[in-house]
Amino acid sequence: MPSTSSDMFEPALCLSTNLTDLATQLDTTVLLPWLTEIAQDENIKFCLSDQVHAVPTYTVIVDSSLEFTAYVYNWPIADNHKIYNDHKCSIKSVEDVRELLSTIETSKICEGVGEDYESRSAAIDPNADITAFGPQTVVRHSVPKMPTPTQFEATVFFMCIECQVIMETSDELCNPCSKASKQLKKRTEKRTKASPAKSKAPLAACGPEKLRATVKATRLECKMLKQQLQEVQECI
Repeated sequence: MPSTSSDMFEPALCLSTNLTDLATQLDTTVLLPWLTEIAQDENIKFCLSDQVHAVPTYTVIVDSSLEFTAYVYNWPIADNHKIYNDHKCSIKSVEDVRELLSTIETSKICEGVGEDYESRSAAIDPNADITAFGPQTVVRHSVPKMPTPTQFEATVFFMCIECQVIMETSDELCNPCSKASKQLKKRTEKRTKASPAKSKAPLAACGPEKLRATVKATRLECKMLKQQLQEVQECI
C-alpha cells in the first residue's frame, strides 16, 4: 500500500545557486521586524534595530558567494562562532534566512566585562591593531545612540578580543569575557593589597601598583598634616 505520510506532499525547498536567485525569492518575502536591503550582484543585508541606537542591533550580510557574516552593533561575530557551523556559513533559501535570523534574534548579547577602573584603564580602542594583543585584551566598543536636539550619548561596551558577542545561554558573559573579567578582578585585588614604597626606595624599582599605593598614602598623609596645621592656626 502506498504511504500516506504528509512528508510526500511537502513542497521542496527552492534553493538558490547565486545571489540573484536569492534576491528574487526575497522580493516577495516579508521578514518583519527585520529590514532587507538588496544590492544586486553585491550583497543582501538584513538589519534589526532597537530604536535606541543609531546603528542596528543585529546585521547579517550575505555576499555574492551566499556566505554570510553577522554583526552585533557593528561588532563582527568571529568566524569560529558556533552560529556559522550550525548554519554551514551559507544561505541558500528563504527558510535558511528565517532560521538564521530567528537564531540571532533569540540569542543573548554578551554584556562584556563591565565598566570600572580596571576595565577603563586596560581597554584599547578598536582602531588599534588588535591582532597584536592577547585574546583577553579588553576593547572599548562605543555604540552611538539616536541623537537628540540637546545631547549626544553612546553605550560603551568593554569586551575582550575573543568575545563571542551572542550566546544561546542565559549567562551574562561569554566564556572569553568571563575569563577576562576574572583577570581584571585579580588585578584589582593585587592593587588594593599593594603597600606604599619606603621613603628611600628608587621609583624605578617600584611597580605600578606600589606607586599607586604610595601616591594614595602620601595624599592621605598630606591631608592629615593640613588638618593638624589648621587646628594649630586656630589655637594661635
